Amino acid sequence: MKQRSLTLILVMMLAFMPVGARTEGNGAETGIRPITSEEFGAFIVGTAGKLSGDFFTSLWGNSTYDMDIRAMLHGYETVLFSDEYNFVPNPTVAASIEGQWNGDGSKTYTVTLAEGLRYSDASGITAADYVFCLLLTGSKQVKALGGATDAASYIMGYEAYNAGETAEFAGVRQLGERMFSITVKPETLPFYYELSMAQANPYPIAEIAPGCETADDGEGAYIRNREADEAEALFTAERLAEALFNPGSGYASHPKAVSGPYRLETFDAASGEARFRINEHFAGDWRGQKPAIDEVTVRYILPDEMVTALENGEVHLVNKIVAGEAIQQALMSSGELMNYLYPRQGFAFIAYACELGPMRDAGVRKALAYALDREAYIAEYVNGYGMAVNGYYGLGQWMVQLVMQGGPGGMEEAEQENWDALGLEGLTAYEQDLEQARACLEEAGWTLNEAGERYEAGRDDIRYKLEEGELNPLTLRFARQKDNRAAELAVLKLMGPMKELGMKLELIELTFGELLESYYRKTERQFHMTFLATNFTSVFDPSYVFGTDEGLQGLTNTSGLKDAGLEETALTLRHTQPGDLLGYCRNWLSFQEAFNESLPMLPLYTNVYADLSTDKLIGYDPGKELNWPSALLYATLGERPDTGWDDGWFIE
Repeated sequence: MKQRSLTLILVMMLAFMPVGARTEGNGAETGIRPITSEEFGAFIVGTAGKLSGDFFTSLWGNSTYDMDIRAMLHGYETVLFSDEYNFVPNPTVAASIEGQWNGDGSKTYTVTLAEGLRYSDASGITAADYVFCLLLTGSKQVKALGGATDAASYIMGYEAYNAGETAEFAGVRQLGERMFSITVKPETLPFYYELSMAQANPYPIAEIAPGCETADDGEGAYIRNREADEAEALFTAERLAEALFNPGSGYASHPKAVSGPYRLETFDAASGEARFRINEHFAGDWRGQKPAIDEVTVRYILPDEMVTALENGEVHLVNKIVAGEAIQQALMSSGELMNYLYPRQGFAFIAYACELGPMRDAGVRKALAYALDREAYIAEYVNGYGMAVNGYYGLGQWMVQLVMQGGPGGMEEAEQENWDALGLEGLTAYEQDLEQARACLEEAGWTLNEAGERYEAGRDDIRYKLEEGELNPLTLRFARQKDNRAAELAVLKLMGPMKELGMKLELIELTFGELLESYYRKTERQFHMTFLATNFTSVFDPSYVFGTDEGLQGLTNTSGLKDAGLEETALTLRHTQPGDLLGYCRNWLSFQEAFNESLPMLPLYTNVYADLSTDKLIGYDPGKELNWPSALLYATLGERPDTGWDDGWFIE
């Protein structure tokens, strides 16, 4: 069956599923009796993963659960993604953003901020806060602490600043109380998401680098001691580590001055529970929207207990439910629950450590893909709420939907033909085929037994390969997280076929925190494989994720694969001219084909997410926003009128 046909099935499924209560106008429901926060109490959100306390930035990792908390606490981004498939200035934050080409091919973006922006502690936000964001991101101090400073590598002067050769970051200028600029390297252009390079958020230097300030003497912005008579530099890796990562007070887990719709009240690292209250100084998102729900608590709930917890009133919203059984249980629930289904902008996968042992062989990676019965896995875990994915994409991404539906519509016949020529049907599906898996292993040289003789199925248990005069066994360690059904199911589906193929599977159990430490190579990698899932950001730029430079290994290039051909297709995608939708989708498809051939990870499925809530949550629509905190910004609490029929079941 063609991929496009599968997508249409999912779209049809969504159309006939319960998606919330009837609305009119801008989404406000009719006949609602408002409920005050005093009457309701704290609004409790249940998550399927425990918060780790990484609430500040993605420089040290990117757990999806902590990403959601960042969306609650940090805002006022200068640019944002629009429904026109690209970035636009954030009108709440930027009075203007002007781009100017320079004689050397670089481009300077000058940002003038809106007036009156404030942190949650009422202190004013100025250009210096945005400049500090950029200086911190690219700093040698962050690099010394293992942070991914390559996030600022597109800015002129990055190498010298990042190496500590200069105090100034030449491409970052502090031009006044409300004005700063970013100069982008010529070699990074063109870039399809070009305006995203004018992106910055305000960071409070008083909390993150106490005693310091930003300055600019004409050669670029830099960080200095606020008091001139202070002899010793205060912006050091050691002081930064204390300010950010102190378990009880560090800004990463216990920020005080924040710029998002909520401020943090408490966070318990042991339980992973966090409490939030409205940031009264928040000026609103890009539409000026401010939160109406005063107090929010986020806590960890085991996936199997989510529906019961909702029915019992222990939580009021659960987010990103994946398991088909849990979704079906919610749909059949006798309780008064609201159901929200929407396509995921991400996918689940088996992560490979391509720098270790057998995983360096593409033949081994492909053999594992042919060994796993993905269709059976998907049927058992996500049921009818997901589909196999054969590349690095998720069903909810705009480029996936454009390719699958044949373009944006309203085109001339010739242009429509160009769009119709695109499709995902050419990607290898890696359906279970043990003969093909054996052929991959044989071709990769895994042909011997422990005695160095020819491997024979039925006689020998494990395959070996002669490498540099040494016989190495085809033994793979799989790290699984406790109480993770998706990971356990992947192990069960792999064990039998791997044994039949002469591959030994060893299991190790890690906490989610330990798994992420190893995955991002903050500690020595402990496994060859693990189950993970990811959601993509608005800037889809895999050139860093699959970059071959040594400096990208770890936090950015998590697979450990150094494939120049794959990197080249990712760079071609990156350098698509802004606004060239067809060109971008063509280049995106070329990248997917290269990924599908190289297989730096084993893609499993993309799926429909389900959010479930109490029926007292009004106006919540996660399908329209990037995350649940952004959707909650538009929600209120109230009593729906008794209509005599289930408001959850209708076709909009």
